[in-house]
Amino acid sequence: MTEISLTPYADWIKKHKTHKLQIFRSVGQVHETRITRCLDCKQRFTSFHKLENQMEIYKSSNSRVSVLNPGHQYAVHIVVDEKRGGSFMLQFQDGAANEVGGRNGIQNEEVLAVLIDRLKYLQDKFPCRENAIVITKLEEALMWLERRTEMRKLQGVEGKNEAHKS
Repeated sequence: MTEISLTPYADWIKKHKTHKLQIFRSVGQVHETRITRCLDCKQRFTSFHKLENQMEIYKSSNSRVSVLNPGHQYAVHIVVDEKRGGSFMLQFQDGAANEVGGRNGIQNEEVLAVLIDRLKYLQDKFPCRENAIVITKLEEALMWLERRTEMRKLQGVEGKNEAHKS
């Protein structure tokens, strides 16, 4: 298992080695989530651990994004400072909703709508050319995804694991 948390788990454990610790483990298909809680000082440390090769697709000075299940599940790890940070997961739809018993994750269109809204909010507060261009490109991407959905509906393959003709 390889540690992928930004604040090393081993260092946190060393700081709390004389304390009583409670560890919760949740094992998924390709990762394990550990929530370690110090019963003495009430601090908590959340970490993700690879169970097999994982691809890191983005890294900045205070964040990482890793692929947990290609095309469907991503882990976003953030660090605010030495004591604060966390991880959350993006779970995308896995399989055609009609074939897997309904929705089980977010759709690309929903993520784009959130990003467009956020950037418009930022553009109102801090207008710049770059924000305007990104908003335009995200709106264009959303338009193409909506066009794809319409084409899939017209061709009778929407909600199925089948390709449509462009």
